[in-house]
Amino acid sequence: MGKDRRESRPMNEGKVVVILNPAADRGRAGGREPEIRKALDASGLKYELLRTERPGHASELSRAAVEAKASVVVAAAQRIAKANRKAVDA
Repeated sequence: MGKDRRESRPMNEGKVVVILNPAADRGRAGGREPEIRKALDASGLKYELLRTERPGHASELSRAAVEAKASVVVAAAQRIAKANRKAVDA
């Protein structure tokens, strides 16, 4: 993965920032990204989905999102991925 800071910083104020740990749920969370994006697209929310790249990266991304005045910051980790799977399957 590149170290381009633009990939790691939320760019637009007022949107929902979703931080996805692709290694969560034994690596399955990353494979669910298309499903997560589909659900977010269907919601009509203005969002940006960011993937973590290393330990501690979620903290950096969330701090940057707050500094960029994101409306909501969501951390999509193992438990959230499992809850989302149950909601989508229902």
